[in-house]
Amino acid sequence: MQWTSALQSHRRSASVGGKAKTTIKRRGARIVAIVLGLLVLGFALGVHPVVEFYDLTCPAGTVARSVSVAYWAVQCEPSEASSPATTVPISRYIGLFLTNVNVRMFDVDLLASNLHGPGLNVSR
Repeated sequence: MQWTSALQSHRRSASVGGKAKTTIKRRGARIVAIVLGLLVLGFALGVHPVVEFYDLTCPAGTVARSVSVAYWAVQCEPSEASSPATTVPISRYIGLFLTNVNVRMFDVDLLASNLHGPGLNVSR
């Protein structure tokens, strides 16, 4: 009797371990399928991330001055006093667009503190 119960116990534990291995394999295959599906979907929708970080560097002896009301309209002009080279941010922009369906997911202008959420018929 003891021999058969030990054998049955061993078979149960082996089958549980086998199921665990198959579950891990299935979970891995499911994760790979989801990632591949998202990549294909992203390619079909035309995911287009935009990151713009531009600076204007003025050489020594010049200073950056605004030439318009727009915050980004800056040019280097001669300085009356000697000054070291300066760098002024011109653009700090991050956005995500779906170009094939003409949808904006979001865009952020960090200099002007503008945040836009999802939008239709928007292109970049």
